[in-house]
Amino acid sequence: MEHTSFMSGKRWFVYSVFIVAILLISVIVSPVPHQNVQAASTSNSLSGYAWSGGSDTGVGIGWISFNCINDGSCAKSPYGVIIDSTTGVLSGYAWSENIGWVSFNASDLAGCPSGTCQAKMDLATGKVTGWARVLAATADTQSAWDGWISLSGTSPAYGASLNTSTGQFSGYAWGDIVGWTDFSYALSITSPTCANGATNPPTCTTNGSGQCINGDINPPTCTTPPATVTLSATDCTIALNASLCSSTLNWNIPATAASPIVRNITRVVNYSFNYTGENVSKNITFGANTINARDFKDASVSASVTATGDCGANTWDGSKCVAPLPAAPAANVSITATPARVQSGAQSTITWTIANATCSITKNAAAWKSSLTDNGSAVETITAKTTYVLSCNDLDGNLVVPQPQPAVVTIVPLYSEF
Repeated sequence: MEHTSFMSGKRWFVYSVFIVAILLISVIVSPVPHQNVQAASTSNSLSGYAWSGGSDTGVGIGWISFNCINDGSCAKSPYGVIIDSTTGVLSGYAWSENIGWVSFNASDLAGCPSGTCQAKMDLATGKVTGWARVLAATADTQSAWDGWISLSGTSPAYGASLNTSTGQFSGYAWGDIVGWTDFSYALSITSPTCANGATNPPTCTTNGSGQCINGDINPPTCTTPPATVTLSATDCTIALNASLCSSTLNWNIPATAASPIVRNITRVVNYSFNYTGENVSKNITFGANTINARDFKDASVSASVTATGDCGANTWDGSKCVAPLPAAPAANVSITATPARVQSGAQSTITWTIANATCSITKNAAAWKSSLTDNGSAVETITAKTTYVLSCNDLDGNLVVPQPQPAVVTIVPLYSEF
């Protein structure tokens, strides 16, 4: 199947009209039981979603749900895709709210475009081969689209695959309309451990009216333990001239979560949509970061942790870590009057010493000198008691405390003989 050629304008128009028609129908149609839908709670069910975002030759159909637990429709339509634990054969149905049922059943896959039609997983390697098919395409005889989705191929090399250790899927499938379909949001789950001792997961196969057609009468009575999320994140130190540092995250979100998400609430950044993560490095910002792991659609399955990013011995300037400024040298200021006692009309020299400061001088509380940064002096003619006050601020702009003693010049009294 060639995936690199572009559609002709006429073919693309026909495909687009078909998709629009399906979308209009899906607006008013929710998942309803399909004939012989298989219950998805049996062993080795698929859970989660695939994402069809389109490509240069496909418009995409959005999220494809592999299990009714994703959308809470199991009571009405217990659909799901199942992996046979003995043969690896896939069966059952997935659901797209935009395009309807996607079948993995062998009866719907006869006459596939090439290769082996049956959808199957290699139980040793986890690689998935074969085909799936959108049933709405088979019902529309006027459409140019046949609804086929290839689960693996070689031109180019692609395919969905299961990590048999973690139960997490990865890789892509391909279809003309659906484009590249990402399986990394899906995983394989086994029957839950019952908290109440029940061991009968539902096996009732329903028809369109919700009635059992295979004789089973055992509705699900298994009560599973409450879903729990585990999450951890390490502190880290922001480097000089950097604004972020790398925290190491580990998390596990139960398979019962319909839409897992790990999100940094503080930074408003989504970290992952995977159910599990081990030693995953993610950036956090200065201060406390609240990281949340939860079910995007069900906040009750959640947990959070605070990871703190700091500058260590450096200083945060509001946007990055910077080296702390060296301490300003101490101010050294003084003022003197020589001589300090004079006869009226005589002179006194006012001398000020200023180092590492900016100063002003008042004379009898009136402004006299300002913006002084160096040593200096002035000769004053004194006719009455005069007080010179030196006020200074250090290089950081702080008032020098204590302020230097003022320089005071007094008048020598004149004595006369009687």
